[in-house]
Amino acid sequence: HLSIRRQRQMCIRDRQKYFSILFQDYGQTKFTVNEYIGLSEISNPDIERVKYAAKQATASDFIEKWKDTYTQQLGISFKGVKPSKGQWQKLALARAIYKDAPILVLDEPTAAIDAVSAKKIFENLALLDPEKILLFVCHNMVDVPLVATRVLVFDDGKIVGDGTHAELLKTSPVYRELYESEVRG
Repeated sequence: HLSIRRQRQMCIRDRQKYFSILFQDYGQTKFTVNEYIGLSEISNPDIERVKYAAKQATASDFIEKWKDTYTQQLGISFKGVKPSKGQWQKLALARAIYKDAPILVLDEPTAAIDAVSAKKIFENLALLDPEKILLFVCHNMVDVPLVATRVLVFDDGKIVGDGTHAELLKTSPVYRELYESEVRG
């Protein structure tokens, strides 16, 4: 009985290596910047990988302005900085990129981020290793053509469209309506 439980635990740990996930509700912990981004290797995060991930998430722009840059304490209760909601989201995205898993799942990765930064983030994500699988959950339809090579459209829990952005504009009334209504504002 014990060996079966250990096998299941090992399988779960092994499977966790394949995924890096950014949820909408990412943690706002009281680590330093390099600890927060390098959380998957907290005992010894690689500072060069931390910097690379921060750059891809456009977080380096504000991190490098902070007094202690990558050793900056996060959280005012520990006499650190208090990042804005958008800055926290960029830090969490950098953490997901740092893990360097083959499958990156991003749930609304730019919801709290300005349009200019969001565009740059999607451009950077498109340049990641082409062998990686990036799964995006997004409601901001304008972001879709920036990065998606395949789009699944859900309506009431069912897939109602599958294809590229251009294909779906022609073949999926649900997708076309969502996209055009957002573009019109």
